[in-house]
Amino acid sequence: MPRQQVPRCCELTEEERAEVVLRFLQNTVDGVPRLGTMKKVAGGFRVVPRTVSRIWKRALKAKEVTVLWSAASLRHHRGRPTKDVAAKLESLRGVSYARRGTLRAARLPVVFLVRRCIAV
Repeated sequence: MPRQQVPRCCELTEEERAEVVLRFLQNTVDGVPRLGTMKKVAGGFRVVPRTVSRIWKRALKAKEVTVLWSAASLRHHRGRPTKDVAAKLESLRGVSYARRGTLRAARLPVVFLVRRCIAV
């Protein structure tokens, strides 16, 4: 008789990631995970073992750098990093409208100014 597929969840929350690391640490001997730990922990959280492996590797890297066992999400670490243009905007506010008549004079992309106006 074939086994039924366990429905997988899409994403783990920060608390669930911390719980994965904790359960993994409980099943290690001298920093080495016991045989079958990956599948056991993955089954408890309804994710594939590869997800647990990635979380564990991320926790090991964080331990080396910060001395904390944490596995923060990397979901929002994509795309071009945002630039801080607050200084440019402040200098632009100090100039009279007649002197800053064009958007090119602001030395900022037009899209940035439009998004800034929509956000306010």
